[in-house]
Amino acid sequence: AFTVAKSGLKIFSELSPFIITVILGLAIQLFITYPVLLKVLGKISFTNLYKAIAEAMMVAFGTASSSATLPVTIACCERRAGISSKICSFVLPLGITMSKDGTAIFQTISILFIAHAYGVP
Repeated sequence: AFTVAKSGLKIFSELSPFIITVILGLAIQLFITYPVLLKVLGKISFTNLYKAIAEAMMVAFGTASSSATLPVTIACCERRAGISSKICSFVLPLGITMSKDGTAIFQTISILFIAHAYGVP
């Protein structure tokens, strides 16, 4: 709020390349990388899995917390996706702790844009 008050709405036009790049990077991960991995490694349809875990994705978006989403995610994976309880109880907590690919994408893009802003070649 302070930055917008100080700089005006032009700050959005100046940051739009950064915002678009982050959204594009995350979209590539969600709509290209994940479906290919699901098809090749898991032999699972992208659309079927995403329909099964839609509730968990909404809770994750609403809470912005992977840990708060864990019970809903386990329930969705077991009941709707048909994944065994044994696999869900091991893989999902581990994935919440270790799988931070969206954060890695954001931080990488941020570093590149900051370096560019300071004229680092």
